[in-house]
Amino acid sequence: MSINKEDDDLQNERIKVLLIEDNYDYAQLVKRKLQNSKRAKFEVEWADCLSKGLQQLKLNPIDLMLLDLSLPDSQEIDTLIRIQKHAPDIPVIIITATDDEAIAMKSIQMGARAYLIKSEMKSVNLARSILHAYHRFKFDSNQRDKAPDVGRVDLFRNVLDGNADGIVIINKEGYVQYVNTAAEILFGRNEEEMMGTNFGFPLATGKKTEVNIMHKSGVHIVMEMHVVQIEWHGETAYLASLRDVTERKKKEEKLYNLSITDDLTGLYNRRGFFSLAERHISTLNESHKGFLILFIDLDGLKEINDTLGHLIGSQALVDTGEILKETFRDSDIIARFGGDEFVILAKDTSENGADLIKRRMQKNIDSFQRNETRPYALSMSIGAAHYDPSKPATLENLVSIADELMYEDKQNKKTRSSKISF
Repeated sequence: MSINKEDDDLQNERIKVLLIEDNYDYAQLVKRKLQNSKRAKFEVEWADCLSKGLQQLKLNPIDLMLLDLSLPDSQEIDTLIRIQKHAPDIPVIIITATDDEAIAMKSIQMGARAYLIKSEMKSVNLARSILHAYHRFKFDSNQRDKAPDVGRVDLFRNVLDGNADGIVIINKEGYVQYVNTAAEILFGRNEEEMMGTNFGFPLATGKKTEVNIMHKSGVHIVMEMHVVQIEWHGETAYLASLRDVTERKKKEEKLYNLSITDDLTGLYNRRGFFSLAERHISTLNESHKGFLILFIDLDGLKEINDTLGHLIGSQALVDTGEILKETFRDSDIIARFGGDEFVILAKDTSENGADLIKRRMQKNIDSFQRNETRPYALSMSIGAAHYDPSKPATLENLVSIADELMYEDKQNKKTRSSKISF
């Protein structure tokens, strides 16, 4: 009975909201969401620039403002400052795009009650955030009337407690001084477990970084972190805003892997090879270890396609890829460049190692042809170029040298009329 009465009280509550937002479509969306809310009766006024918003403040009583900081006639923190100058007794919620979060966090320090990311606002969250900010503002105002010495830190804490992002405050020595409920959920640890512990992540202010954590349950989580410098209990501290981006990173990784992988063989493609190989070369300055670039061509693919069909030709390429996987190590970079061409970077391999690789590959080819029934015999031509760290060469140059040596090998085999020879 009392619950129903409480619901009725909420639904009968009227809150006048001033939305200052220059995007017409987005403003209409927000108005519809609030007007359809069952949490309270929202009356929404809209202004598409700051000057019109200030004019409406003079004409109509307003309970709360939704404020976009980027307006045609005002930008960033200056927008909030001008609003607070004209309406210091009205709570403000910042609505912001994702790339404006740093400014939004700064606005919290300057008195805004909360900030909301535009792309993430759902109807129920928007209504709840407005009600939370509105009632907390009224409560804090009453507290200030009763006890004028209520500190700004307490008001700041109230805003952070209701934030959807994980918030952690760290002192200059790197120790945790505060965590909100969302941070407890992200880390899988309660406030008692985290307070006073070393935060452990670099506190780079003014830019977003990614940090990897192990949730208490053992699940690996990737979080996007943004750090701003604040004052906490009269001392310099750092506020870290944390958001779980694990699923987004998985999708990005999946898309990246698709972009560097050959669809037919599952090996790397040309783009993947150069990306990974260049990365490997950049790490060689300290190790002083060389490597081999091997250029391999599947002999007779055109004849297979012409006489047996392209489907069989594709199978020959898949078989070649499997033989190369058997021949080289997991740490080596194996790629299909396209057509009948394959390139491999064999890590930590000397110039003399090419002969050993050739023998191992021939052994795997012979084993394959004994154990598999195919309407073709596999043969590969190969060329190898060695990278000497004391005599740096470009990756493109090494691939070109290996390609030329592969062509010589192919011509020599034709001259000897041998199926396969190294």
